[in-house]
Amino acid sequence: MEIEKILSEHKLFLSGKGGARADLSGADLRCADLSGADLSGADLSDVVGDGNAVQSMSLLWNVVFFEDWILIGCQKHTATDWATFSDEAISGMAPRALAWWVDHKPLILGLHAKYAESRSK
Repeated sequence: MEIEKILSEHKLFLSGKGGARADLSGADLRCADLSGADLSGADLSDVVGDGNAVQSMSLLWNVVFFEDWILIGCQKHTATDWATFSDEAISGMAPRALAWWVDHKPLILGLHAKYAESRSK
C-alpha cells in the first residue's frame, strides 16, 4: 500500500471516522514526505529513516525520537516535558504508564539526548 493511502487511513483512524491504524513496521521511509503527518499510535517498529527526523524502537509502546520531541505511544512531548512530568501526569496517560516510565525514563531521555546531540553536529 502506498504511504499516502496509509497516512490517509491513519488520519481517519485517529479522528474516529473509520480508517485503519498505520502499520509502517519495517518500512523504509528515507524518501517519504511525512511533513504534517500525525503518526500517533502508528506501528513504527524497526522503521528506517534518513537520520534527519526519526529514530524508533519498540518497547511496550513505540518510541520515536525527533530532534525537538519524543513520541511514546500516542503521547508527543518535548524532552524537557517528559523529564519534568509528575508521576500523576504520567499515570494519567495510560494503564501501566508510570511503572514503564520509571523503568525506561533514564534510557529514553539519555538516548534522545545523544540523538539530538548527533543532529546538532
